[in-house]
Amino acid sequence: MSEQFNYKSVLSGHMKRFVEMKEAAGYNLLRTKWILKEFDDYAVSVNLDMPHITKELIGGWRKTRTNDCERTIYAKYSVWNQLSSYMNRCGAQCFMPKLPKQPKSDFTPYIFTTGQMHSLFMEIDNTRMTSAHMNVSLFSLPALFRLLYSTGVRVSEALSIKNEDVKLSEHCILVKKTKNKVERLVPVCDSLVAVLQQYESYRNRMPISNVSAPSGLYFIKPDGTGLGEQNVLSWFKRTYQKCGIPYMGNHHGPRVHDVRHPNKNKIQTLFHSTLPYKV
Repeated sequence: MSEQFNYKSVLSGHMKRFVEMKEAAGYNLLRTKWILKEFDDYAVSVNLDMPHITKELIGGWRKTRTNDCERTIYAKYSVWNQLSSYMNRCGAQCFMPKLPKQPKSDFTPYIFTTGQMHSLFMEIDNTRMTSAHMNVSLFSLPALFRLLYSTGVRVSEALSIKNEDVKLSEHCILVKKTKNKVERLVPVCDSLVAVLQQYESYRNRMPISNVSAPSGLYFIKPDGTGLGEQNVLSWFKRTYQKCGIPYMGNHHGPRVHDVRHPNKNKIQTLFHSTLPYKV
């Protein structure tokens, strides 16, 4: 476990084993680790000396969370509940907190217009590298952005796709690393097939060992390594701001995730008119 998640309270042993168990089952626990770090810091601050979770401990912690919104509190109570349940199974008697009522989301995604998406594709197609670094993600972005827009896959899902998962002759992609841990087939339209075929053609010409190996990542940098999610998000924000699309802030986007949402004006001819890899 990384140094930033080096838990130090009397609950640390249980927390570490809880994380190991969940990660072994395939869960992405980054947020959970941060929440556990908050619990661990609070346990240290109150000098907790017994490896048990009590009603009083959770009640005292709750009084410190004056700035957390209802959705955040719900998520943290869920982690308390899971940790207590795990510790109970390990023989450490713990209080099982009742989850608060799950708040309804009032979030409204940003809906890109057809014109905005056209501008975004044109901008990323015409962006050029300003240095010769081989670890820049730019090469894969035109195809990646079109994949996100056309199929609705998440960024994390797209970046985990391997060569063996892409079946363009069958017009589908197998997505394995999903949010709900359930594999699914994603249909691919003719115009996206053309984009991905061009991407593969130019990618496979790069002097990279085993660039088309079945187990290799599909979207890569010129140095052969995979793209980072945060780097993709940064490029996306930089691109739409160059297109004059304002950043609204406060979690209102636009986010790269928003290209997944339905747009009644969404058209596939966008792919035919602006193929990113020039022949």
